[in-house]
Amino acid sequence: MKKIKFILIGLLISIGFTSCDDAIDIEQKGFVDLERSYQSVDDLNQGLNAVMGVWGNNAQISHNSIWTDEVKIGFANGGQGLGGTYLFLLNSGSGSASAIWNNKYLLINFCNRLLEAADVVRNNGNEYTQAELAEIRNIEAQLRGIRAFANLELLTYFSPDMTDPNAMGVLKLDFVPDIDDFLPRSPNSEIFEFIESDLEFARNNINNTDVFFINPRALTAIEARYRLFREEYDLAEDLAQELIDQVPLSQPNVYKQIWLDQADGETIFALRRVAGDNRVGRIWASVNSSRDGSPFYEMSRALFNTLDENDVRFEVMVHPTAVINPNYQDCSDEEYRECDILPINKHPGSEFNHLANLKMLRVSEMYFIKAEAQVHNNDLQGAAETLKMITDARYTSNAPGLQNFASQQQAWGAILDERRKELAYEGFRYIDLGRLGVKANRTVDRDPKDCEPFDACEIPNTDHRWVMPIPNTEFEANPAIEGQQNPGY
Repeated sequence: MKKIKFILIGLLISIGFTSCDDAIDIEQKGFVDLERSYQSVDDLNQGLNAVMGVWGNNAQISHNSIWTDEVKIGFANGGQGLGGTYLFLLNSGSGSASAIWNNKYLLINFCNRLLEAADVVRNNGNEYTQAELAEIRNIEAQLRGIRAFANLELLTYFSPDMTDPNAMGVLKLDFVPDIDDFLPRSPNSEIFEFIESDLEFARNNINNTDVFFINPRALTAIEARYRLFREEYDLAEDLAQELIDQVPLSQPNVYKQIWLDQADGETIFALRRVAGDNRVGRIWASVNSSRDGSPFYEMSRALFNTLDENDVRFEVMVHPTAVINPNYQDCSDEEYRECDILPINKHPGSEFNHLANLKMLRVSEMYFIKAEAQVHNNDLQGAAETLKMITDARYTSNAPGLQNFASQQQAWGAILDERRKELAYEGFRYIDLGRLGVKANRTVDRDPKDCEPFDACEIPNTDHRWVMPIPNTEFEANPAIEGQQNPGY
């Protein structure tokens, strides 16, 4: 752990002191440069571990759950979300936009610095075996896979139209920046080329099967999502089917173990969380996932009402200490928070302390990608059969029958409904409603008891806030981005 911390400190130092005009030729005492930080393949592996530790998904999960319809205000709420997030407030000063933007560029920056370090190690005069050279390429492949994923996530939140190559994209950061390097937003087409180049390199050089690092299946899943969001449906379906053929859906007993970190099951890629890392469960509760764990957000009543007790997702998402009131609608506004308590249990962590690994890619998402492609191609029967494969795997008994879609709009809606249950609290709902809301004629779905007291029940599916604003912090630090804010902000 000390070595990992040293490597991470070296990365941070290189970021903080990239350039200083009044000390160009002065090497400060204690300065850590790449040649001294990275001298071996083992050093690069330690650096990769540090990069994985920088990677997080909490900001996305938080925004997706609180801003949309996955949570209600919990009985232990002390004002969280009521200053804006739960009320659909989103502007260039919003913390969620800054957190997502900054985390992804921090991650990309670290990848770029370690890629530069890999060149230093490869060419430092040491004699390396073929196996060691292959491991350096594997580390580079890991980093470029991570960078591709980070750029995909940036486009997902900040590009106003991922289906349009000419639409405004994000900053193309493919080098280690100096302190006076300023970048404008690139068109989507340039970021598409960047992502595809990184994925191709990673595919050709990756040598890893561990789900806690980028692996070949993870690269396929990343590209499947990328193609879907670009609405390249045939490519997306082929990639999704490849993984469906390789990774079986987990049955209920294993599915429960996935969320307790007792089994990998259908997980394709996850971020391992260790003591000191941000804990995803603390997005919704102070102490733990139980009723006594001070939940300031709870499962929304509208989401809860979609669940069936024969569905293993009920047990996974609803903590056993919940107070479930079938007559919750009869409670007064003053009583409601105490009469119906639904703590979120999806990321309980070890011994229910919130320290849970983040499941970034699961094979169930691939079924939804396939179903979307089938709907696009007007294979409504096929889409219904694909969705049923998921429900059949999740129900312990009395699984729902095959749906019969009368239109594409109805099928899009069914996909949204199933994604809502399967991918809840994983960072998808905001993205899904932004992508499919118009096609499915759906928007945020909050129970009146959850939203009427706060006058926060509806937002049109055509609202500009389904695309995030470029944060003010970027405009303040980067003059090259002036005039490139997203529409509506």
